[in-house]
Amino acid sequence: MALPTDPEEVPVTERDWVKSLLFAASELPPEKRAEFLDKACFGRPGARAEIEDLLQYVEEDLPPPSVVREFAPGEIIGGRFRLVRKVGEGGMGQVYEATDVEMEQVSPQGPELRVALKIIRPELSGVPGVELQFRRELLLSRKVQHRNVCRMHDLGRHLHDDGGTTLFLTMDFLEGMTLAERLKGPKLARHSAYSMARELLDGLEEVHKTGVVHRDLKPGNLYLATGEHGDVRLVVTDFGLARTLQAGGPTITRMMAGTPGYTAPEQFETGECSVPADIYSLGVILFEMAVGGRYDPVNARAYLAAHAPEWAGIILRCLERDPRKRPQSVAEVRAAFPAPRRFRFPSRRLLVWGGTAAVLFAAIWRAPFSGVGMPEVTRITFDRSLATDPSFTASGRYMAFISDREPNGVFTVWLRDMADHSDRRLTASDAPATTPNISADGKWVAYRSERNGGGVYLVSTQGGEERLLGKDGRHPVISPDGRQIVYWTGQEGDYSTPTGQLWVVDITGRERRRLHTEFVDARFPVWSADGQRVLFRGSRDSSVLWNESADWWVSDVADDRGAVSTGAYAVLRSAGLSVHESRIFWSEDRLLFGGRSGHSTNLWALPVSGKFARVAGTPQALTTGTETESVPWLLADGGVAYAHRRTLVHIVRIPLINDKAGPVEFVSQDDALDSRPTISASGGQILFTRRLGDARNVMKKDMDTGTLRSLLRDRPAVPYISPDGRQVVYSMPLAERNPIYMLNASGGESRVVCEDCGEAAGWMPDSRGILFLTGTAGSVRGLEVLDPSTGARRVLIAPVAGLAEASVSTQGVIAFALRSGGGVVSRIYAAPIPPDGPVFQSTWTAWTASTGWADKPRWAPDGKKLYFLSERDGFVCVWRLTPPPSGAPLPIPEEVFHNHAGSRDLHYLSRPAQGLGVSAGALVLSVPQMSGNIWIIRRRARDRWAMSSLVRFFLPLPQN
Repeated sequence: MALPTDPEEVPVTERDWVKSLLFAASELPPEKRAEFLDKACFGRPGARAEIEDLLQYVEEDLPPPSVVREFAPGEIIGGRFRLVRKVGEGGMGQVYEATDVEMEQVSPQGPELRVALKIIRPELSGVPGVELQFRRELLLSRKVQHRNVCRMHDLGRHLHDDGGTTLFLTMDFLEGMTLAERLKGPKLARHSAYSMARELLDGLEEVHKTGVVHRDLKPGNLYLATGEHGDVRLVVTDFGLARTLQAGGPTITRMMAGTPGYTAPEQFETGECSVPADIYSLGVILFEMAVGGRYDPVNARAYLAAHAPEWAGIILRCLERDPRKRPQSVAEVRAAFPAPRRFRFPSRRLLVWGGTAAVLFAAIWRAPFSGVGMPEVTRITFDRSLATDPSFTASGRYMAFISDREPNGVFTVWLRDMADHSDRRLTASDAPATTPNISADGKWVAYRSERNGGGVYLVSTQGGEERLLGKDGRHPVISPDGRQIVYWTGQEGDYSTPTGQLWVVDITGRERRRLHTEFVDARFPVWSADGQRVLFRGSRDSSVLWNESADWWVSDVADDRGAVSTGAYAVLRSAGLSVHESRIFWSEDRLLFGGRSGHSTNLWALPVSGKFARVAGTPQALTTGTETESVPWLLADGGVAYAHRRTLVHIVRIPLINDKAGPVEFVSQDDALDSRPTISASGGQILFTRRLGDARNVMKKDMDTGTLRSLLRDRPAVPYISPDGRQVVYSMPLAERNPIYMLNASGGESRVVCEDCGEAAGWMPDSRGILFLTGTAGSVRGLEVLDPSTGARRVLIAPVAGLAEASVSTQGVIAFALRSGGGVVSRIYAAPIPPDGPVFQSTWTAWTASTGWADKPRWAPDGKKLYFLSERDGFVCVWRLTPPPSGAPLPIPEEVFHNHAGSRDLHYLSRPAQGLGVSAGALVLSVPQMSGNIWIIRRRARDRWAMSSLVRFFLPLPQN
């Protein structure tokens, strides 16, 4: 049984499945349907053939689009109608606002002057039977005279100067929008939905009274017409597929007519067309009005139970598969349709009691939390290694999260039913999947997958194909209405280069656009509660490190020309808080986030106000743990779910035995964050950077004696040991200059070997020259070599965008990485170093693919093999290339060491923290070790909640 999207399980029949696929396929452009059906109907050729036949029926009356003759305002059509403006265009043609010239002479100010004029596409005019179809539409609509039904006036012909003709229809002119357009906006208020539903019932009942069945009821054919005084009425339009009912039974037409998703099952199967068929379409429309958007009605019961239980009874009757079980008339629907409950004014006695209770409630509610109740913390996952990144449906029934609980240890996305705590795996790929986000209705989960180079993927909670929506995307968040996904691309965890870019894509993946190109860096977006705005972390200043000038910004998604600063980061900095690099949560009045203070990262709440989340208070701590508590999610009951994670980073040594990786050995296994290792050519000395709280030290491990000691204290430096193991070079970024330092590997004082060069990047193989990158991180950089004894400098590579890591072999070949694509692509190049002068670009040869991540090139001491980190298999692993003879093709990289376990995934290390060193017989690597689970914290405030419940009990409130 497929897992439904909300509270109840709904059996899905074969016919439901076919109809759901037809619904989805009809929403795609014609050129994308074959690919969709290839995957959806794999192994079921009969079902595919049926769906293709049904799609053919759907579009039988709509020839391929052609260039439609444009008419200019002021033109007279048919000798009678003066065009005012073009107001729309559809599959049948264009629609103009026009005035009736003949009526203008009779009543210059009369409302009858304005008409809507539908121009029929020229290629339709010559199709046999088309003119008859429109005349039938005219005759059928003329039978109905009702304020909720659009009145047709006439069918005419316009003669062109070149002898051609154009068919046109005239009808009532309506100002406003279609119901389909309205449903794309915020969810309808209950009283508005009820009012529209009653008008729909009135209009459709009048249609049926005249002996006509519409056959194509859908939101696109229902118009919300705005009157002179701003009042809105719903109008039924478009009778192009209508039929007259036969006496004594239903009309049988061709196999199917109408629009997938709104068409009754019998219209699919037998072509039967009757009042119950319109009732089915009516049920789908009422369903969408109730839940606030377009969803597959197969799971209507679940959606209605969560969003509109009072409407569920009649809507589900309308959606019955058997037409005999549906209401047989609109009058029957109206009788069962729930009217909104009226507000009954309370008695004087209740007002007195209610007022007293309200005063007490307000006083207690404004009291501080202290003394009201202690927080209650509940653990909800019990994974042996790591479960993290929780997100919940609006009802709180389902949670999406990631875990590495599978035997292969790879992170995959899971779905938990919070009612019975049962879990089900959603992602099938063996590539790591992280940062899942479940839609509010529980239908979809968006997540980041490392497959095929990485990107944002989408999967149904009922299973099925995983679809790529955004190449290179990270941290996707689905909008509250489930229609759009916002995410960012760029290099995560690297502050040196501003690479973050914001993107929004619709749930189908067809429409994708970038937001706020004026920001040098933008990342970690989240939606507002109403889905109208996005909050993100961004910086407009490229003159400093992006994170030092960042703030949270808010902008309107529909019009992203301007973003408003929240002012939050100034408040957080003054409070000594730095924001954890992870998702935050934006409720209406507060921002929940992971914030670092001291040596721990905890959950914090920052009060905000207004639609642009301006800071309205000081940050308040929600948790006080000693590890990392982040990725909060506010639940409907006021609780906060979050991930508690413990992260260590160790240095490991991997012996190379006959070019194969041997068993892993730990160089360091302390309670610390150790990264960026470097190793001498013999393998006897290993150096690395250690982070202990706020302290940054450079550590040295003597592999012969096993001694581990601090070589540099309180220095945020990345060390490089010379191949002979005698010297260490490092650099530290300063505000105005970039000196390079050197010291003996045995210890002692550091000395400056260049006052303002750049960033140390390694050594020449003879240990006599220091490699360094000119300029600063984030700028266009070059590569030079420095002689520390004389201070002489030589340019190896002239400044070029994206230049990063480099290594020189004993054969005089330089290998280096060029990063591009906003920091998500890194490619390794190699070139021979000439006797003098720079390495010209014409001599460069690409040694890795133009997509994906290949980085940290390191030559073996003998210069015969090049090792590097690559994501070619979806994980960050160690690979190797053997340089070919001159003129021979480059060999395919060989795998050396795989690191696929989720809790040790190098993706959880920032790019700068990843490190690789190569000696004559071993590799050294920095590897994370993570553990943790998902928890929920609730603040027990018994007295406060008891009083608020008392007020709600005594003081009647208006009902929707």
